[in-house]
Amino acid sequence: MKIEYINPFVTATLELFQTMMNLELKVGKPSLDQDTGDDLDVSGVIGLGGGITGTVVLRFPAVFARRVTALYSGMEGPDLESFVIDTVGEIVNIISANAKSALTIYHILISIPDVFRGPQDVRPWPAHSPRITVPFECGPERFTLTVGFQEAAS
Repeated sequence: MKIEYINPFVTATLELFQTMMNLELKVGKPSLDQDTGDDLDVSGVIGLGGGITGTVVLRFPAVFARRVTALYSGMEGPDLESFVIDTVGEIVNIISANAKSALTIYHILISIPDVFRGPQDVRPWPAHSPRITVPFECGPERFTLTVGFQEAAS
């Protein structure tokens, strides 16, 4: 997988956080297969199909997931926690759909998002395809975007 395939996902992430939550993100250095997710508590996952097979995962610390939910929804208070899962799912869905529009050559289909709590690796990754992880920072908070896909067999 070439790094330029990841750029639409990075761009979609930056644009979503700026437009919907007025948050400026700093993009870190992409790495291969480095996202263990050990300190990240909430994972939004989208499967990719069609001309490619793969997975997109956004992983957040719980505190930042709640902050993003508050900014995205405009909600505050004790009921906010019940919306974290829905918000993270919606965010990974929007990012994947926006990136899909920049990768039309692959005729990508995206799945319904799944969201998991806990540090586990939540999806099988395509065999023989590297995962590229891009870290993002927003002030003291950080989260990751990991994408792994391969072209479908013809």
